[in-house]
Amino acid sequence: MGLSTLNYNNGTLFICYSYMSLPGIAYLNRHLSWKYLYVWTSVPAICYSLIAYVFVTESPMWLLMQGRVEEAMTMLKVVSENGDNLCSSDLPLEVEAAKQTSSLSELYSSIATLFKTSWALKRMVGVMVVGFGIGIVYYGTPLAVGNLDCNIYLAVVYNALMEILSCVVTYFLGNFKRKLSIFALSLGSGVCCIMCVVVAPVKVWLAVASFFCVCMARNVFFIYIVELFLTRVRNTAMSLARQAMVFGCIFSPFLISAGRKNHVFSYDVFGDVIICSTFVLFCLPETIGMALSDTMDQQKNKETSICDNEGNL
Repeated sequence: MGLSTLNYNNGTLFICYSYMSLPGIAYLNRHLSWKYLYVWTSVPAICYSLIAYVFVTESPMWLLMQGRVEEAMTMLKVVSENGDNLCSSDLPLEVEAAKQTSSLSELYSSIATLFKTSWALKRMVGVMVVGFGIGIVYYGTPLAVGNLDCNIYLAVVYNALMEILSCVVTYFLGNFKRKLSIFALSLGSGVCCIMCVVVAPVKVWLAVASFFCVCMARNVFFIYIVELFLTRVRNTAMSLARQAMVFGCIFSPFLISAGRKNHVFSYDVFGDVIICSTFVLFCLPETIGMALSDTMDQQKNKETSICDNEGNL
């Protein structure tokens, strides 16, 4: 998990930095119209888009799928340590096949592959349920800070600091079991959400603690998905899991609005949902120490081996 966690956290940290800078921008424009806040927060996005358009290259896989083989090979030679010896015969068979322009049905072949086997369907449904629970707290808790009767600017800064800290702490969870880590962190986040309703004097710090736990659970959850699915369907599985998290975000504003009069409708529901959803993890396999599969045959053999071991036990 070390290298994948480091790569993931490097990108996430910059998002956290922008998240932490948002309260400062909002505070400076607190006496002005909300339109000025939109303008100042849009400027960095415009600059980033221009820089990305100029300096960021296309994906070699995408170029191959578009039939632009020479451009893809040139790019691979630049990033390869042995670029001078790199030729099309060195590419995996899957990449060679991607040279042909994909039809509309082929573009969705990974989704069909993901749902045509029982083990993949079971994993995908379980992952989406867990993702829904994590998402409703991850997106709902920062939005609900206005209901805590505290300084909203400081509350957002605290949440941003917790997300940065979670990225650092997650790196040290490489030797811990994935399922146990996600379960414990999600359970802790849910308990803190419920305690926000019961213990009012310290509800701000309980909300911050809940957000910290759910951030760590989210980080380990994404790495767990990478280890849970084979290479061909991994991106599709990750996309569906993210959509499940965003689907949880859809309900957050309604719960937060109802929670302005009674926190039971916001924080208590957040806690109940994430606690209930995290029990689905017991239906999914543990991935720590397991080699990643690249093909369906490899995964089928691995599933057969797991079933045999469970039967012997």
